[in-house]
Amino acid sequence: MRFQLATSAVNNSITQELMVKTKICLRTVIIAVTLGMGSLVVAQEQPPVDFSGVWSTNSIDVLDNPAWDTVGHFSCACTRETYELLMSFLNDPAQDGLSAVEIVNRMEAHTIEVIGDRLTETGMRVGQEFDLADDPAIQCNPFGVFRTILHSDPIEITTFDDRIEIRGEDLTVERTVYLNVDEHPDADEKTSAGYSIGWFEGNTLVVVTKNVSAGMVDDQLSLHHSDQASSIERYSLNEAGNVLNTSFTLHDPVMLKEPLIIDRPRMRTPGVSLELAPCDVISGQY
Repeated sequence: MRFQLATSAVNNSITQELMVKTKICLRTVIIAVTLGMGSLVVAQEQPPVDFSGVWSTNSIDVLDNPAWDTVGHFSCACTRETYELLMSFLNDPAQDGLSAVEIVNRMEAHTIEVIGDRLTETGMRVGQEFDLADDPAIQCNPFGVFRTILHSDPIEITTFDDRIEIRGEDLTVERTVYLNVDEHPDADEKTSAGYSIGWFEGNTLVVVTKNVSAGMVDDQLSLHHSDQASSIERYSLNEAGNVLNTSFTLHDPVMLKEPLIIDRPRMRTPGVSLELAPCDVISGQY
């Protein structure tokens, strides 16, 4: 589906992220020149955090992992506001009578409500008109990049000097995050995978994705995106290094009134292997 371009304005949040990156690079050069190559050698001896490994969400297979805390047990592809609701449940003695199922159901309903309030008229209409029988995945067409990011199955991250590769299960698209690129290339034709560049701010990996063709963000959330959408991801580890905290911010002036933030932690699961079974096309009515 093609969407009408609504604006050509550069998103302020994306611009600020790139400005931060530029300032960090300039500051590094100035320090190296001022203090000499000795300081540069010290910096090279402290490489960025290596996120390599297999990371899983709180699925049944890994839910009993002792590294999960209470929030991790209830975690989902939920909005940041929904996690605030979860904390109110956990910290309010008056809510002690809620069962785990009731908390999960309320979180799911709250996330859908937050997204509904954030949608533009176009975003709401597209979601209402979409028929799950028209889901491209039924015909084994790969997910777009945003749907890949929110997918709940395990992912495998491999770190190289100039890039980070992220691979998942099911129909997720294989992603490459380029680390030594200052800006996104001009794209005459946008793709479902888009183009991702990344850099480190301390121990946090920041990834900005642009040049994405229109598609679906998530089937369960009835959320779609236009070809003007872009995203900012942030990845950081807990102190023990076994929980990957992930934050996904979607910018879309066509579908959203304001940016939408969805958070979800992942657990390091070295004993988990990606299941890469071939897809079977579903025939008949969905």
